[in-house]
Amino acid sequence: DSKIAAKKKQQNGRIKEVRLEPENASALPHALDAILSADLILLGPGSLYTSIIPNLLVDGIVDALKRAKAPKVYVLNIMTQDGETEEYTAFDHLDALLQHSAEGMVDACIYNTAPVPDTIQARYKTEDAEPVVMDMERFRAAGVEMYGYPLIASGSRFARHDPALRAQAVIHTFGQCCGAREGVYGAYDLLAQETEPGKI
Repeated sequence: DSKIAAKKKQQNGRIKEVRLEPENASALPHALDAILSADLILLGPGSLYTSIIPNLLVDGIVDALKRAKAPKVYVLNIMTQDGETEEYTAFDHLDALLQHSAEGMVDACIYNTAPVPDTIQARYKTEDAEPVVMDMERFRAAGVEMYGYPLIASGSRFARHDPALRAQAVIHTFGQCCGAREGVYGAYDLLAQETEPGKI
C-alpha cells in the first residue's frame, strides 16, 4: 500500500496535490523523443495518484506532451480505488490528471460500457470502491471526446480490463481520433483489419 493512500484514509478527505521529492527530477532524453515522435499517446489505466500522475511530475514530460502532435487518450479505470479516488466520477479522474499537467491536454477518453457483475461490486464495496460514474456532460463541456466499449475481462474475480478488448478499443479510438491524418491512416487501416474493431 502507498503512503498516499494510507494518509488519505486517515484524514478522510480528498487528495489535492501530488509532488515529487526531489522536485527537479528530469526526464530522460529518449523518453521525450518517444513522446514527440508517437502516433498516439495513452495515459492509464492505473492508480491515478500513484501510477499515472507521478509520471507527469517529471520535468519535461508535460511540455513534451503539449508539443506532441499525437492525440492524447486517457483510458479510464472501471472502478474507483480505495485510498485514492473514492466517490470520484469519471471527470473527477480527468480533472485531477489535468490539474497535475495542463488544461486541454487530453483529447479523448476510453471508458467501459459493460455492467460490473453484482458479485464483483459486492467485493469492492468492502473497500468503499464502486463503478466509476460517467458524468458525460462535464466531458462535453470540456471538449473531450468519449469512446465507450465493453472492456471487463470475463471469468475474473475483479473488475479488470480484458487486454484484447482494450487493445481493440485503443485501435478503434485511434482511427476515430486521428485515422485521417497524413501518414497515420494506412497504419490504422491495417491494424483495424487484423483486430476487427467493429466487433467491440
